[in-house]
Amino acid sequence: MNKLNDRKKINLFIAICSLVYFTSYLTRKNYDAALVEIYTSMDIPKTLASLASTGAVITYGAGQLLSGVLGDKLKPRNIIFCGLIITSICNILMPLAGNIYPMIAIWCVNGLAQAMMWPPLVKIMSETLDTASYKKAVLYVTVASSIATILIYLLIPLCIQALSWKLAFYISSVAAAAVCAIWMIKIKGFERITGSVNAGKKQATESNAKAPAFNKKYLLASGIIPIAICIVLQGTLRDGVTTWMPTIVTEVFSLDTSVSILSTVALPLLGIFSSAIAQSIEKKIGNEVSSSAVFFAVSLVCCVLLVFTNSAVIISVLLMAIITACMHGINLMLVCEVPNYFAKFNKVSTVSGILNSFTYLGSAVSIYGIAVVAEKFNDWNVNFKLWAAISALGILFCMIALGKWKKFRRAANEN
Repeated sequence: MNKLNDRKKINLFIAICSLVYFTSYLTRKNYDAALVEIYTSMDIPKTLASLASTGAVITYGAGQLLSGVLGDKLKPRNIIFCGLIITSICNILMPLAGNIYPMIAIWCVNGLAQAMMWPPLVKIMSETLDTASYKKAVLYVTVASSIATILIYLLIPLCIQALSWKLAFYISSVAAAAVCAIWMIKIKGFERITGSVNAGKKQATESNAKAPAFNKKYLLASGIIPIAICIVLQGTLRDGVTTWMPTIVTEVFSLDTSVSILSTVALPLLGIFSSAIAQSIEKKIGNEVSSSAVFFAVSLVCCVLLVFTNSAVIISVLLMAIITACMHGINLMLVCEVPNYFAKFNKVSTVSGILNSFTYLGSAVSIYGIAVVAEKFNDWNVNFKLWAAISALGILFCMIALGKWKKFRRAANEN
């Protein structure tokens, strides 16, 4: 299979992949962004409302495993197509449900649909691009997800003021349907260029036959277990802080829900810069795991400061934004870049699905867990201290993984 070598075509390909992942976040983060308004307007407990988010990240995480394996065996473009169609349907059904219980069920299905996008997308990028272009692609795709999050946190308050939170789900549904059509038209053109237009089960089987044997020995040799734990920890902080920051701002500083949702724009805004900074640090350090340790250390400092400075809204928002920005940097290193080192085994999609599933294991625990801790202690400082402990654990497990990852990385680059 050939790699793209024309700069314009590479840039267009990256743009299409970024658009898909942008849409994925647009149709996934809208519930989290509207969470405060949803449980307020429906007059339900925040723990009940959070079950939709928790259920979605569970189905998303579990679906990553299935999607990852299928991405190495079937046509990745078709898996992504199915994901976009299903998420479009789920988004249009959410405002029509009328009750939190069917909404929870619909959003769980949406989580499964969302799982059909990332591992196959990583597979397509790895097959189509050389290593340098792949690193550029994952950076831009990650930035696209942050831009989508910013848009959602701007869109939700506007929709609330104009009509209701329901309008945002209709807009997201239409966007997903449109991008689905664009994806299927454009990706076939790139497949013709790279020679993968007929890639299916037969070609995947032949590729697997040529690839070195892949078993748990290689996974363990790479330090994948402590890396996976680091991914769980970053998922816990990234999605936990992002989901509950509007509530923190509302309850601690007594601001209107629209204002508190709008303030959350700071999180993905810094996330954009953190992705570029993460790659810059990785180039200097030369190691994804060491770079992740640096980001966990910065997060630890911010969490400690948050415990003592949470009386000032601007400082608190900034510190929470830096914490999530650090987690975006770690996600880029460990979830986006690490799978490409398994290309020689023809298991990029599988490893991508496995690692990304650990992100949402942490996310599922934190989204519900943070609500439970907040309601039990009625003190957000308890959560801030837990975030500091999580950051410290992240540093520890990065150090545990470092030796094995250096050896595995060196061997992968030599081959």
